[in-house]
Amino acid sequence: MSFTGDPINNPIDRVRLITGDTDPVYEFLDDVTYQYLLDKNNNIEKQAALEGARYILANIARYTRERTGDIEVYGNEFF
Repeated sequence: MSFTGDPINNPIDRVRLITGDTDPVYEFLDDVTYQYLLDKNNNIEKQAALEGARYILANIARYTRERTGDIEVYGNEFF
């Protein structure tokens, strides 16, 4: 499930809002991961969001430009 637009009643939506993971087409992390982060951080949403942002950063850092001879891969153009 992605961002439902109800951050008042949904702690996962609040964490998604802090991390910026609100795009309904492409979500960086799923709800199970956000629930894990909340459980791990004793439902402290700012700590869960900080750790989630680190996961997202590690995920998008993989999309880089690579060049080998005449072959170039532009994985970073996704973002």
